[in-house]
This record gives sequence, structure tokens and C-alpha cells, in this order.
Amino acid sequence: MKRLYQIILALVFCTNTCLTAQVNECNLTKSSYSELQTVVPDDIRCLARNSENDITILFTFDSSCAPCRKHLPDAIQLVKEQNANFYLLFIRRESEVEDIERTIAVAQKIAGETELKMLIISDSLYSEKYRYKKQKKFQIISLVRLIQEKYENFLTEITPPAFENIAGLSKYIVLNKDGDVIFVSNYKDAEGYSDDDSKTQEKIIRAINVDRNFKE
Repeated sequence: MKRLYQIILALVFCTNTCLTAQVNECNLTKSSYSELQTVVPDDIRCLARNSENDITILFTFDSSCAPCRKHLPDAIQLVKEQNANFYLLFIRRESEVEDIERTIAVAQKIAGETELKMLIISDSLYSEKYRYKKQKKFQIISLVRLIQEKYENFLTEITPPAFENIAGLSKYIVLNKDGDVIFVSNYKDAEGYSDDDSKTQEKIIRAINVDRNFKE
């Protein structure tokens, strides 16, 4: 199993090295603990503006999140159908190396041959009070809602007022070529069907079509 992790991580690190080359205009910073690029909301907007695609989709993911594992194939399919740029966004502390490696391995196993670009929210978004605290495991509420300061700070800054800001995982963040956020999902978008991502994706597709039609 350890050897499998090493192989998967080598492939992912190559992917993220290529990612750095593709988006050097955004001056992303590599984590001190892994090969993952760290991001704050302005970095995400920059990635969207410098993408070859007119739509960029982020999907928040963690190996401990059952909806994340279930809906990642749906997210990948959506990205292919919409010809969008795609990133997995991790929210763990940068120093949680073993958990990050596990999350990378799980995501890559689910994705199969699909190349994944992976980012991690920068620990700089912690307040001074929590930035240097001894890392603690996430507190998990209702299976998917993870309480972590930097994730909440990230969402507060990137979520437009039109969308309810709920800090759950398996979340879609959709941006257009101008770097504008045109959709941010939360569990309510599933309209009560927690095992079904179709309602959420319908809303995402509508937002993408509105933006594309507006640009024509």
C-alpha cells in the first residue's frame, strides 16, 4: 500500500509541477510540506483569468468526506461536458502530510486515468491565534461540515452575497474567464437528495449558460 501511495503521489507531483508552469503569471506558492500549490481567493481568480477555458470549476475534497468521494466522478463528468478548467481544493492544514497524502491517493484512485490538478488553501488564512497552534483533527459535524478557520475565511472572501455561505465540503466554486465567481454550491442545492448531485449540477449548468450567453 505504501508503494502505491508513492507512485500516485509521484504522478500528482508531476501534475502540479506542470500546473506551476502553466500559471506562473499567478505566482502561486508551493507548500513547505508538499508539492501542492497553496492558494488564497485572489490566486483562484488569477487562475480563472489565465485559463485557456472560459469556465473554471473548483471542487472541495477530503478523503474523510463521503459526499466528496461519491460526487467526484460527477464533478469530473461535468467538467468534461462543459469543457472547463478543473481543480481539486484541499482544506487541511498544510502540515497534515499523512492526511493530505491519503486524500491525494483516494482522489486519484477515484479519478482513474483522469489527470487531476490539486491545490490546498494557504495556511496564511489562519489568524495569528490559530496559525501556529498544534494541528488538530477536523471536528466533523453532520458528516460533511468541517469547521476550520482558514476554510471559512477563504469562503467568506470568495463567496458573492448572492450565495449562502455554508462551510461544507463537496462544494463547487465556479468562475468565468473574468475571474468572477458565478456559482458557489452548498448542500441545500441538492434539494434534500443528499446522495444525488444532479440538482446541484443543473444549477451550475444554468449559471454557466447564462454567463456564456451574456458574453455572446
